[in-house]
Formats: sequence, C-alpha cells, structure tokens
Amino acid sequence: MRELTNEELFAINDNKLLYLIREGSDEALELMFKKYQPLILATIKRFFNDRSMYDDYLQEGRVVLAQAINKYQTHYEKTFNRFFYMLLYHRFISIKRSLQVRNRHFVLMEEIIPEYQVQPRSDLEIPLHHFSDLEKKVFHLKFVRNLDNAIVARELGCTIKQIYNTTERIKRKIKEYN
Repeated sequence: MRELTNEELFAINDNKLLYLIREGSDEALELMFKKYQPLILATIKRFFNDRSMYDDYLQEGRVVLAQAINKYQTHYEKTFNRFFYMLLYHRFISIKRSLQVRNRHFVLMEEIIPEYQVQPRSDLEIPLHHFSDLEKKVFHLKFVRNLDNAIVARELGCTIKQIYNTTERIKRKIKEYN
C-alpha cells in the first residue's frame, strides 16, 4: 500500500474506516491512528507541559481512540471526530486532575518549627493555632495524608457528617486567614 498524503488521508470518510476496522482491516486501523495523531498531539500540547511523558500521553490518546472506535455508533448525533475528541478531552482532564492531586504535598511546619502553622507548597498559610484539636486532627488526616472522609471518621471515632462539617470549618478558617 502506498503512503497517503495528508489531504488524501483526511479525505477518507471516518464511517468508511470504522466499517473496515470492524470488518478486521488492520490497514484501516493504522490509517485511523495516523489520521487522528495530529489531534492527539494538539490535545497533549494543550494539557501537558511535561515533555518527558509525551510518549505516555500519545499512547493514552491511542487507547482512547481505540475505545472510541469500539463505542461509536453512526446514529449518534455527533461525528466520530467530535465523539473521539470529547472522550480524549475528558481522559486528559482526568489525568491532569490525578496528577495535581498526587503533587499536592503539605509540609508540617510545626514539625520543623514548633510554632503554629502548616505551610503547603503554595504560598497559602494555614492558621493551625486557630484550629480546635479535632480540626487539627482532621486537617492532618484529610489534607496531609489525603484520606477519605469515611476513613478519617473511623480513625477519629466520629460520624462522616462531623468530619464533613469540620472540613468545611477548616476551609472557611483558611479562607478567612488568607
């Protein structure tokens, strides 16, 4: 099979490619991957600055494309292009959020300097000296150790509602203090 130009590649109807892929054509699948690679690359550039993970993001985009190929139905009110972009966009949002959560670290200033506050990586100041004992424990378990409300409630012998209310008070105090 000869190499197609970009114009020829983009002129191929997605529904025709989907039909061929579902009939077992590996060539059609390769064409689909090649056709949508520029969209995947543009979306990677939009979401991620870390070029060291570029190949992983590209692979993730290909996985999403394969999922879109399997899930797409021609009676959807969206084109395949739009359907795939929607899936890719949401997957990259999920990846970005999980990376942000994973990078959210807090340094306990009271362990370094036995004074009042905890200092997260950002410039946000935490007024620990304004917290009750329960609020300090909840802050440590929920925000420093990143535990779920149910686990925090079990460890402290409280209800989930009490943990939720305490969390809201902590957030309010942090907001007021800053």
